[in-house]
Amino acid sequence: NAEDGDMAQCIRSCSDCSDICTATYRTASRRTAGNVQLIQNMFALCIEACERCAEECEKHDNAHCKRCAKICRETIEDCKKALEFMKKGS
Repeated sequence: NAEDGDMAQCIRSCSDCSDICTATYRTASRRTAGNVQLIQNMFALCIEACERCAEECEKHDNAHCKRCAKICRETIEDCKKALEFMKKGS
């Protein structure tokens, strides 16, 4: 288990990642014509945030961190698929 000081960075990373994922979802899911470049940038940022969060959570041996890292890895794959789909459509 990590020391209390180590968890502060993990909590910050999880919070930042959650906010970025939410903003990405909200931006990408609007049904009106969108700014494709902005949405692609949001997906790229979401991937980066999830990678950093997963790496941080993988340092800790607790149930939350294990679930969080797993979901981050799944979200990375989903964002990469969405980016590929967008590139094929343009």
